[in-house]
Amino acid sequence: MPVTPADLDRAQQALAAALDGSGPPVEFTEGGRIVPRPEAADPAAGGAEGTVAVVRTSGSTGAPKQTLLTREALAASAAATAGRIGGEGQWLLAVGLHYVAGLAVLSRSLAAGTTPVPLAPGPFTPQSFVEAVDRMERGTGFRALSLVPTMLSRLLVPDAGPGASSPSGAGFAGAAVDALRTFDAILIGGARLPDRVREAAAEAGLRIHLTYGMSETCGGCVYDGVPLDGVSADLVASPDADGRRPGVPRLRLSGPMIAAGRSAVLAGS
Repeated sequence: MPVTPADLDRAQQALAAALDGSGPPVEFTEGGRIVPRPEAADPAAGGAEGTVAVVRTSGSTGAPKQTLLTREALAASAAATAGRIGGEGQWLLAVGLHYVAGLAVLSRSLAAGTTPVPLAPGPFTPQSFVEAVDRMERGTGFRALSLVPTMLSRLLVPDAGPGASSPSGAGFAGAAVDALRTFDAILIGGARLPDRVREAAAEAGLRIHLTYGMSETCGGCVYDGVPLDGVSADLVASPDADGRRPGVPRLRLSGPMIAAGRSAVLAGS
């Protein structure tokens, strides 16, 4: 989950070094470690040239993989995202850096020349969210953040999550909505947003974008049902088991933010 400001500063420096070539590729772990991954840029070790970051998949659709992201892919994702949401500026880091959404916040911040503000470690509650927003710079321009649907639900529906039924959670519910309104773009991804939460967001006047993407696309690459600039999304029919009839349609994505590859066995990992 989110990290301390000191840990975030170290992570941002490590990714910046990987991006400019002065440091090795990096992986941010769920436990908060920053792991140098020089082998990820070595094709002989199962890596790919130009790799600057490694993101592990969960393995929910098969064996876990290590996704190899290049500087060009991360730069393309950051630029296309800024173009779609209307600007670049300071980000609030509300998800873990080991997720591609967290890594994307870091890379977008580096591209914008800003420092993201992290939520304090611990449960995600209206109070922790409001306190993090209060630490952001004021009057300096564009603000953005990425959330998963359950997080937005906890902020808009007072009884939807940990801490919400406590005095601090209930007392911060209205303040959380006010804090959400200060953002120029709120990216929602990772799962389908329930209709009631989407309706509540619209009633509150929030500027949300429903995103679709994955580790292999440096995060969201389709916003509000429309591919980002440079992204192609096509439905293709794959043959079924006997190879004679069309099977279940698959979504084929292409574009400059596609990963260099995935590795099930990366030497040194």
